[in-house]
Amino acid sequence: MSGEGPVSKPDGQELTCSIIGSFRKHYAEVAILIETLEACHVHVLSPKRSSIVNPKEWFVRLQTDNPRFEPVEIQLIALHRILRSSFVYVLCPAGYIGKTTCYEIGRIHERGVPLYFSESPDDLPIAVTASAIINPERIVQYLVQHKSPPPIVATEIPEHVRELQDRLKREEFVE
Repeated sequence: MSGEGPVSKPDGQELTCSIIGSFRKHYAEVAILIETLEACHVHVLSPKRSSIVNPKEWFVRLQTDNPRFEPVEIQLIALHRILRSSFVYVLCPAGYIGKTTCYEIGRIHERGVPLYFSESPDDLPIAVTASAIINPERIVQYLVQHKSPPPIVATEIPEHVRELQDRLKREEFVE
């Protein structure tokens, strides 16, 4: 599916996204989604279009990663890209996200970057709205049609949970 023109934010800037998930288990699907989003003029900041060079290692390295960098450096560079994205898409077939993705989701959630999931995530103790669960085909279709990511409806989260989240942001910690 290709777009009729660049997808941009309301301020006219280019729409950017990052894709996260278990690259070891699902990189083929990630690569397809990168190509699809870029064909729709959405700039994918992370990961770069690439291939896995160490499929048996604990930390996935892509061909586009600097081979002199340690995993911590690669992850920090990825976080720089992820956190400046207009939105982040979690590709999580059958709900699986993995440890590194959980870490990334925590950082993204804390920063308030819009976060979408291909399926309802397993073993993730944060509030995820139904409006944030959207399969790859539907999010691409929405981006092409509306030139922006879909709204995430905060009121789908129970009010008392939203209040606790807001108190964390204000650093008004509960006992």
